[in-house]
Amino acid sequence: GDTVNTASRMESGGEPDRINISETTYELVKEFFECEYRGKINAKGKGEIDMYFLEKIRPEFSSDQEGHSPNQKFLKRIDQLRDPWQFAMESQSDSTSDHGEQSRVRQGW
Repeated sequence: GDTVNTASRMESGGEPDRINISETTYELVKEFFECEYRGKINAKGKGEIDMYFLEKIRPEFSSDQEGHSPNQKFLKRIDQLRDPWQFAMESQSDSTSDHGEQSRVRQGW
């Protein structure tokens, strides 16, 4: 119900060939993408929602001038966000023993 209503309002307020995202999505992707604030839309049962157009990948995360293709920095950062524990373990020095790593996992570190 609620999700369908929001999506319908977003679609009807969108523009052809542009990616329209809500403020909630913007907060999740703003590190990686340049976005243009486009104003508020009225969503039934939710009131006004701030909306953005997703423009392109930020230059520091793009492998091309147009901001269409992610680079290795982008992919590495996404991996960090998906599994921060695994990234932390891979980043540790080789001097850490397997026993020490298993101990920290059991203790929730």
